[in-house]
Amino acid sequence: MISHAHTPLTSSYRFVFVVSKKIHKYTGLVFLLYFLMMGITGVLINHPSLLRGITVPAVLLPDVYRYADWNRFSFREAVFSTTANNPSTLYLAGKAGVFKSLNGGQSFKRMSDGLPVSAYNMDTRALLLVEENADEGDMLFAGTRSGLYVCDPAKGNWRTVENKDLQQEEIIDLVQAGKRIYAFTAHGGYLAYTGQSVSSFQKITLLSADSGPDRVAMFRFLLKIHDGSVLGLPGKLFMDIVGLILLFLSVSSLYIWFIPWSRKKYKTRRKPRYFRFFHKYHLQLGIYSALFLAIIALTGMFVRPPLMISIINLHVPAWLYPKSGDDNWHFKIHKAVYLEDEDALLLATNKGFFKAPADLSKPFEPQEIKVPVHGMGTVVLEPLHGNRLLVGSFSGLYIWDRQKQQGRDIQGHPLPAGPGVGRILYGGMASGAAVYDGQPLFWADYGNGIQILNSKVIPHLPMPHEIKNTGISLWHFLFECHNGRIFGPILGKYTWLVVPLGGLVLLLSVLTGSYDWFFRKVLVRKRNRADWKERG
Repeated sequence: MISHAHTPLTSSYRFVFVVSKKIHKYTGLVFLLYFLMMGITGVLINHPSLLRGITVPAVLLPDVYRYADWNRFSFREAVFSTTANNPSTLYLAGKAGVFKSLNGGQSFKRMSDGLPVSAYNMDTRALLLVEENADEGDMLFAGTRSGLYVCDPAKGNWRTVENKDLQQEEIIDLVQAGKRIYAFTAHGGYLAYTGQSVSSFQKITLLSADSGPDRVAMFRFLLKIHDGSVLGLPGKLFMDIVGLILLFLSVSSLYIWFIPWSRKKYKTRRKPRYFRFFHKYHLQLGIYSALFLAIIALTGMFVRPPLMISIINLHVPAWLYPKSGDDNWHFKIHKAVYLEDEDALLLATNKGFFKAPADLSKPFEPQEIKVPVHGMGTVVLEPLHGNRLLVGSFSGLYIWDRQKQQGRDIQGHPLPAGPGVGRILYGGMASGAAVYDGQPLFWADYGNGIQILNSKVIPHLPMPHEIKNTGISLWHFLFECHNGRIFGPILGKYTWLVVPLGGLVLLLSVLTGSYDWFFRKVLVRKRNRADWKERG
């Protein structure tokens, strides 16, 4: 006889179990494809080096992912030839590689001989044209995701530089300061001289007067937890295993549901071959990985808008955040520029702007440049006439007067002083800009493409047709899937719901699955043991 002392307790738990079981079952089935996509893409984008040689053809992409009018970083940077003293000869670079125009941008020719062919590796973030170099002649440098390349601009035959470290490392920016040529990476730099073999770069040490941040943005820390890199490579590999477990749980859940359903529907007694295997390990791997799946779900929800906004002002101690690069340099470099009037270098980083003498004889000191900068960082930093700077990010394009310590947006509206400086007056998403003779000529909005500022010099800038047929890297395509933006053409303005809703469902599935296991393996067994003792 079953003891009535246990019946009220188990009946309440049993009701929760019945509800929980249905929630776990149907959330898993309805969101099966989403969980599969998150598991596959999460594991793959954790290792970009494995995917960098693969390109997704343009014909397989939704229209929104195809380049049009120099949008989506197809144009990042432009340099002009100064020997002709006119802007007719210019070079443009971006995700589609490097292009040359001899007629002021009315037509372009791709400079691809010697550059990588995959979309990931050909992505060019920086250009530098060194002219009137008596030792080696004119030289055009291209900083790509796959290293630093150099060519004779007249011939266009690219070759890698001699330093092997620069043949694989992503180049963030290139700067000429007199006879010095700097190649900056995210956390360091390399130096060569025009008076020597210009392709022989040596690593340099960047010193900072700032001891580094004592706190780090919460969302950046959560991102490191999400991909496991907070613990370095072992952490990333561990999260890969969790991602693979999510794949197994998704596939096994379908099998566990389908077999009983098919046997009931077709009234067959045939014993399923793998049912016991899938059922056993679905339970075991599910409960062992529950905590880590919940962590992935929660962190994924808060590292993307809209939930990211709720933690944007929260920080964690810096010692929790993994260090990168040189111990002397604590910040991620986004752009760099040479200030000729001061003979100084200015770096735009994830923690603001820093300035040092061009010979690096003193450490970099923090600088106040009060223009709005998006969390993704500065993507435009160019010198203008009159001690001014052109500064751009996804928060807009601005001109900063270094002498007056005043800023204006690109349309000429003054930036407010004091606390209001962070307010974005111009909503464009700057992704590149061109400056000639100290004046901005045109720039690119990430979504809308090219914006002409001086139509007398550059009346229009047609994008070459071959760029339209350029695909995107498999890594970037998978990243778009993982962050939900791939659903943009279907969901439109509701696309931002994908990540928080998907994370919430995964969390709900983990919690209900954990309760189901607890009910079966703990509560039921405990009750059965109690009943067995009462029976003697």
